[in-house]
Amino acid sequence: MAKIRIEGRTIECSTVEVRNLLLAAKTIGEDATACRDISIGRLMMIKDACQMYSLGRLQRVIYRVIEGRSAPAPG
Repeated sequence: MAKIRIEGRTIECSTVEVRNLLLAAKTIGEDATACRDISIGRLMMIKDACQMYSLGRLQRVIYRVIEGRSAPAPG
């Protein structure tokens, strides 16, 4: 099992891919601009991984990033 230390907890991830998603969430939580090149679909997967492991703060950060990208442009 792949492990990651995130939000003060050590989480045993079910797969390496889930660990990678949580690692991306951790990075985005530290610097929201780190997700510039990540697609909305991938961001949704990251948010779902946060939800699966009850990482509410990171889940909210990712949700705000998704909403910011999904919002219609003013005009």
